[in-house]
Amino acid sequence: FFPTFASDTMPCKVCKKPATDCCSVCKTVYYCGHGCQVADWKGHKKSCKKVSDTLGVENTDLVRTARAAESSARAAVKSVASAARAEARTETEAEILRLRKVLEEENAASAARAEAR
Repeated sequence: FFPTFASDTMPCKVCKKPATDCCSVCKTVYYCGHGCQVADWKGHKKSCKKVSDTLGVENTDLVRTARAAESSARAAVKSVASAARAEARTETEAEILRLRKVLEEENAASAARAEAR
C-alpha cells in the first residue's frame, strides 16, 4: 500500500498541504506523504475497499488518466496566466516609462518658466 500517483492540484486529505501521492488502491484520496497516508489508513481502509471494488481495475486506471489530464490542463492554464501576467507587467513598465518622460518634460518646462521670470 504505497502511493503511486502525484498531483499538484489536490490537497492532502489529512493536513491540506499540496498532495504528492494518492492511494495506490482506490486512487481517489491524496496525501502529502507517507506519514499522512499512514495516519489516515484506519479511517480510509473501509471506503478504499468499497471504492476499488465498485470501480474495478479498468476504472481506477481511467481515474488515474483523468487526473493526469486534469493536472496537465491546470499546468497549461498556469502557463497561460503567467504569460498574461508577464505581458501586463511589460505594458505597465512601458506606461511607467511614458509617465516618467511626461514628468521630466513637465519639470523641464517648469524650470524653463522659472528661469524666464
